Amino acid sequence: MNKISKQNRWSILAILMMAILFQNGHSAEGPCDIYQSGGTPCVAAHSTTRALYNAYAGSLYQVRRASDNTTKDIPALVAGGVADVSVQDKFCTGTTCLISKIYDQTSNHNDLVKSPIARWLDKGGKEANAADAKIQMSGHQVHGVAVNAWSSIAYRNNSTKGVATGNQAETMYMVLDGTRHSKDCCFDYGNAEINDSDDGAGTMEAIYWGTDVGWGGYGQGSGPWVAADLEDGMFKGNAGGWQYGDTHKTPWPTSQSVIANFATTMLKGPSDTTFVLKAGDAQAGKLTTMWNGVRPNPKAYSPKKLQGAIILGTGGDGSNGGEGTFFEGAMTSGIPSDAIDDAIQANIIAAGYGSAAPIITVPAHRDSVFNGGFDQGTLGWTFNTWGGTAQGSVLNGEYNIAITALGTGNASIQLVQNGIILQQGKSYEVKFDAYASANRTLEANVEQDVSPWTSYLPALDSFDLTTKKTTYSYTFTMTNATDSNGRISFNAGASTTGLTLDNISIKEVATPAPPTSVRSMNLQNGFMSVRQNNSRLEVALHGAQGTSITMGLYNLVGKAVRASAPMNGNSLVSWNADLSGLPIGIYFVKVNADGKTTHSSKLVVR
Repeated sequence: MNKISKQNRWSILAILMMAILFQNGHSAEGPCDIYQSGGTPCVAAHSTTRALYNAYAGSLYQVRRASDNTTKDIPALVAGGVADVSVQDKFCTGTTCLISKIYDQTSNHNDLVKSPIARWLDKGGKEANAADAKIQMSGHQVHGVAVNAWSSIAYRNNSTKGVATGNQAETMYMVLDGTRHSKDCCFDYGNAEINDSDDGAGTMEAIYWGTDVGWGGYGQGSGPWVAADLEDGMFKGNAGGWQYGDTHKTPWPTSQSVIANFATTMLKGPSDTTFVLKAGDAQAGKLTTMWNGVRPNPKAYSPKKLQGAIILGTGGDGSNGGEGTFFEGAMTSGIPSDAIDDAIQANIIAAGYGSAAPIITVPAHRDSVFNGGFDQGTLGWTFNTWGGTAQGSVLNGEYNIAITALGTGNASIQLVQNGIILQQGKSYEVKFDAYASANRTLEANVEQDVSPWTSYLPALDSFDLTTKKTTYSYTFTMTNATDSNGRISFNAGASTTGLTLDNISIKEVATPAPPTSVRSMNLQNGFMSVRQNNSRLEVALHGAQGTSITMGLYNLVGKAVRASAPMNGNSLVSWNADLSGLPIGIYFVKVNADGKTTHSSKLVVR
């Protein structure tokens, strides 16, 4: 089936879907609800796109009309919803509007307005054009805060409430346009000095976004990167400072380029001597940890000397060479867990940045694969890296996996989907299309979605991929107890060769009932019996001799599909194997004694 027809098919299905996550632009919970649940409440929450609390129904930002200098608050469409841009469009008709205030959605009222005069803003900051940075968000038009390099667009609040000071712990995140950035200082969001000056090491703790190398050294690739502006440096690790990149050309190994249309960035600042940087695609996937280690120059940067101002689009001293587009961000009291970080990222993805249509909920429990053709991007799928380094993305309606470093096993890099109902006693067929940039293997599994991740297959299936797109399939019978949240997985950690998946499906099929049969062969020192009893294979070797005997079932190309552990030879050696899930075909039962095949028997699985 070609991609056009697949897309048409999905369009019809989408119309019929009743579960809409964002109805009237409303979310079930916001990032600050999530932080609150983890015991690290927001102390500041800014966004021109949506409410960051489920119950927030106030104004998100204010615009100033050039024709008469009057202002207008732009509210959320509904409580917990996106911005009602129709209010802005009506108010600004026939004239220019600037963003004059970004409201803090917490009770602290840490609103952001244009920066006062600062060291590098001798005339103070300017306001962003309210008509810029127009995007779609869950089918609604919204605007971001577009900052151009050297434009003096900068927002600040030097008299805040509740924001971390001294060595207090805090966390902050920012969602921004992943395609807009610059090499100069500083497109920041976070904690800064209250006097608009550079007060030295440790007096700032803000997220930096851009391609700077002079103040913090090189990252992997060509950027953009996330860094921590801790004052006098945009740090990707535990060293940096003015002209650091001139003499340090080796890239920070964990600082990855963030290649995305929309990016999530995060900085965690504990009260100890460490800091954490994370970033990822705001439309799909998990956050990647870019740094988790000690601060630079412990004597200078630990303990922190925070002052508690909030900046956006500028540096602590008013440096205005940065470029970027801000959509939302929040600052917390305390350090949330990694699980909360993951929940924040999932919430951002669910918000639908760049989506022209409402986000459709993935059904929690279903008997089929959701979005198996990837017409809806990565929706419903999770890409895991457990020790390896890889990226998963949808390109031209197919899921592409690019691998740069291997982990400790096949499952160290995997694409999975959970929520699949698997009923005990039922048989299923899994089918998918796959190809690779060069010949390689791909392991497939159906398993539990929680530890210990028990496989429901008699043995994990391994498929030999080529450079030609090919349809593969396997069947199995669910012999375990019914699982309403089973998952299908593809384990790609065996090779760094890239691969592509498409048209993934699972469906119930009739359970085959192989006929019962018994076959025996006379041998020089006894005989071997092979019994096929429905889905059970029973092999017995009488009069066996050998110090290490193994038994196995092989397909026509000589690949073992079932195998025993080594056994010591004695008068009787036996082995049982489960044939559930084996494709119909011809197989051979072989006995190997001390490394040599001594007995073989043909077996037909129907």
